[in-house]
Amino acid sequence: MGKKRRKQVRMFHAVTDFRLAERYYELISPTDKKLARLNILISFNYFGNQLDKLLELKRKKMIASTFLDAGTFGMNIGGANPGRVNLFKKYLLFIYKYGQHFDFISSFDDRFNEPSHNYLNYEDLRRKLKVYDAIHHTTLERKLVPVIHSPDRDEYEAYEMTPAEEFESYAEAGAKTIGIGSSPVIGPQGMEELKKLRDEYGVRVHRFGNFDFEFITTYEIESADSGRYFRSTQYGRDAWFWDDDKNDLIRVAIRTEVLLPKYKEMLKRVFHWDWNDLNGRVDRIWMVNLYAHQQAQQFLTEKFAI
Repeated sequence: MGKKRRKQVRMFHAVTDFRLAERYYELISPTDKKLARLNILISFNYFGNQLDKLLELKRKKMIASTFLDAGTFGMNIGGANPGRVNLFKKYLLFIYKYGQHFDFISSFDDRFNEPSHNYLNYEDLRRKLKVYDAIHHTTLERKLVPVIHSPDRDEYEAYEMTPAEEFESYAEAGAKTIGIGSSPVIGPQGMEELKKLRDEYGVRVHRFGNFDFEFITTYEIESADSGRYFRSTQYGRDAWFWDDDKNDLIRVAIRTEVLLPKYKEMLKRVFHWDWNDLNGRVDRIWMVNLYAHQQAQQFLTEKFAI
């Protein structure tokens, strides 16, 4: 049975432009260095020419931690992909070369509806990384995060495994962190079973693709990733604020809602902006939303402290 430990909650931001992460740090660090350092998730498929920038931010300690995602969600949404084998090999080679710069590395779960296939991919990666670690004195294998996608049995009676069976297979294999996929959604019964297994084996749980504050609070999820702060700002419509009185994230429509005085005070104190300064400025709304989610992360870490 695993040992209980203090839970450090991490909200990983699916950043698409690392220059914005750098700008956020420059804005927030004069008043709060802890909230200024973001946790960053990046998909293997969407690095483009930004890898050097990410490594620079990590080297300068301007970001807190990094999560490498295999980018397999698109494969499962887009149907069959004849290049899966080549992508697996490319992903493995990328991990060999750059894995030491990441704190978490997702496994290659390229078939959401075939848990046994994904498990074999995990074991294949794990075995190869163990050999690499032994030769190069690295710890890549310990960073590997398998992902479960099994739905509740009462919804999919013919499915290969229950969420608990798939979760336990990875816990038995020694995974330190186990991911929960965002599709299909695991219901309350399945999540209660996973919570018990998580505590029994002493592993961490990561929620992929959804930072649902109520979900994370209910099941005491240690980490999650999302890009919703970006999606809600891409048209300059909404800003998120952390409310200390309600202990919750509050979404505010910029053009139609009047901002509460306490939110106005935060904008002025932290960013030196007025409410009108956000109108039409997607980059500024992005900063405000990141700050709110960082505050939520801090609250959850304190709430779950053991």
